[in-house]
Amino acid sequence: MKAVRKKVSADKQLLYFRLSSRNFLKAVVAKLLNKTAIQYPLANNLAFLNPQLISDTDKNKTHLKSVLHLLVQCNRVAESES
Repeated sequence: MKAVRKKVSADKQLLYFRLSSRNFLKAVVAKLLNKTAIQYPLANNLAFLNPQLISDTDKNKTHLKSVLHLLVQCNRVAESES
């Protein structure tokens, strides 16, 4: 009887540890994703350079226009050049 109680207690502790670890890892990953460059418009719009997505020309044109607009705003490219 005592062995069963210890086994149940150990299983509960293990389950609690796993759940708390999972919640911690979810929080860390969510925080990292919020701080990645993907959140920035330039990095997000540079997706048009991906060779796997190159066939979608309408979407790529939109992304390219957005990148050029951002570069013009930052004075990296003259408006007449874009």
